[in-house]
Amino acid sequence: MCYIKILICGFLFVTGLGQVKAQATYNRWEARPVPAPQSSRASRTQAQQDSARKAAYWNTAPPLRRGIGQRLRANRLFPEDQPYLDFVRRFIRYPVEALRAQTDGTIWLRLSVDATGRVIRITVAENSTPPGAVGEAALLQHARELLQHLRFEPSAAETEEEARISFQIL
Repeated sequence: MCYIKILICGFLFVTGLGQVKAQATYNRWEARPVPAPQSSRASRTQAQQDSARKAAYWNTAPPLRRGIGQRLRANRLFPEDQPYLDFVRRFIRYPVEALRAQTDGTIWLRLSVDATGRVIRITVAENSTPPGAVGEAALLQHARELLQHLRFEPSAAETEEEARISFQIL
C-alpha cells in the first residue's frame, strides 16, 4: 500500500500534474487548455484585436533602448529594458500545434529598426528548434508577429537589433 502511494506521488511529481509552462526570456506563464479551433472569421477578428492591443501597449510604455540584443546575450539588462520583458510576458502564446507536438526551442531574431524606432524587417539569426519539427513554423511565425510590434527609441539611422524568444515545455 505504501509502495503504491510513493509510486503515484512519484509519477505526479515527474509529470508535473500535466501542466505545461512556456518561458519567454526570464518570465513564465502557465498554459491553459488548448482552445477549440475557431472559425476563420472569428480567428481573424481575434488576430486584429491582439494586434491592436500590442500596438496600444507601446503607446503607454516607453520605447526600448537600442542594443537590447547585446544586453540579452550578456545577461546584463538595464531597468529600461523592463518594457521588453513585460511585453513578451504579456503577449507570448505557445502555438497550439507546437504545444501538441511538444516542440520547444529558443529563437534569436534580427530586427531592422528604422530611424523612427519601428521594426521594418525581421530575419532569423539563430534557431534551436529541431529542423522540420512539427510546429517549428508556427513558433517562428508567432515570434515574428510578436516582435513586429516592438518600438525602439529614435536614432539618426537604421540599426540592426536582436531579440530572443524562448519556448520551453517544463
